[in-house]
Amino acid sequence: MEILGNYNPAMGIEKISLDKKKLAEWQTKGALTSNAVSQLLNGEYKYERYIGNLKKGQKASSGNENTVKDSAEEQSSAQEE
Repeated sequence: MEILGNYNPAMGIEKISLDKKKLAEWQTKGALTSNAVSQLLNGEYKYERYIGNLKKGQKASSGNENTVKDSAEEQSSAQEE
């Protein structure tokens, strides 16, 4: 197995590193790219955050919440009651 590049979704599609020469070499030998890699190479890939299994009626969080802060606020409000 040879590493041809890398991609970090947190850094964005602009930060893809790829050895195109090695990729082309492997493709001439019959290597195929996955759907996700093909979309990345064509600039069509859209990162979707994995949510996991939600319970019925539970809303997915956007991931932007400060959970530590929320937890602290919940604890302080519980102590006040």
